[in-house]
Amino acid sequence: MLNTLRSLSFLALLSVFMAVPTTSCATLGVAIPIVIAAVQGADLAVNAIESFADGWFAAHPNPTLQNKVSLAIQKAREALAALNALTIGVGDVDQGQLTAAFANFEQAYNDLLSLVGPIGVHAGNVSTMRAEAGSLTVPPASAFKPVKR
Repeated sequence: MLNTLRSLSFLALLSVFMAVPTTSCATLGVAIPIVIAAVQGADLAVNAIESFADGWFAAHPNPTLQNKVSLAIQKAREALAALNALTIGVGDVDQGQLTAAFANFEQAYNDLLSLVGPIGVHAGNVSTMRAEAGSLTVPPASAFKPVKR
């Protein structure tokens, strides 16, 4: 009897998941793997900025600027999480939602770059990162924009 109830509960739960529409690549206009790759690339850049800033602030304490940078990193990560959520969310996601989510990330990333510019972090012209003594070059926000390929 207990196994029958468990089976029925599992089937009921399964039917709920199967009835819920999922995000389709056609609705987005951009393949979901492209969005995921963009989020991962942007996350790598944010992590590199954080590591560089942590090292810089260890050598050049500035609690006020460090707090601002930490908040900007958090904001960029939240925007990335929202963008990533579009790939795992339930329901239809349209190109407008993707564009809005990327615009939020782009603003947060550019705000972060403006804060860390004086400590040696700069956006380059390409989608590669480069670290040199006392400086870090990261891709511009536009390098992470998920586009059809």
